[in-house]
Amino acid sequence: MSFQSPRAWPGGRLLIVLALGVGIVGSPLACEADASSRTVKTFQEYIALNAKFVRSVTQEQSLPRESYTELRNAVEAFHETQILPALEDATQLVCERGDREVLSWLMRLVVAASNSASEAHAWTLGEMFLCRSELVAELHAQFPAAEQEFLTAQLKWGIRNVMYGRPEEEIQRQLQKVDAFKPGQTE
Repeated sequence: MSFQSPRAWPGGRLLIVLALGVGIVGSPLACEADASSRTVKTFQEYIALNAKFVRSVTQEQSLPRESYTELRNAVEAFHETQILPALEDATQLVCERGDREVLSWLMRLVVAASNSASEAHAWTLGEMFLCRSELVAELHAQFPAAEQEFLTAQLKWGIRNVMYGRPEEEIQRQLQKVDAFKPGQTE
């Protein structure tokens, strides 16, 4: 069979227009913007769900039709199915694009989920520090002092985990960068 120009194909022009349209919508830039928005939304939803769970534990608010156990299960399921994949996306978005909004919302999540036993949040923050230390320092400085202290501890924990097996001198160099953070100031 020989090649025919698109004009000879029935509906050939429509196929070309559709192919061009898919190329625009499916472009990496559009996909990255969607990934960023999706990741931020996932972080926001988790923060809200976790806050509801924490309130159920402290009984600051009565929660009709939802028990502590139901909320705990919901938080754990959301973490496993939504947060863990979002953390992978967040690392890529921050390390490759310097996505400030994603990093800012991750930091808010780390603070808001201080009740969580998951090390994944700190690990992700550590990965982001290793690829974008200046950005992490800049956004870290925008948090209140008590939250900065908590973020610093989580960041150090994450760096140690991410760098496990590397020479101790290399780990200490990164930790010293974190120690140099000053409240309200960047590195």
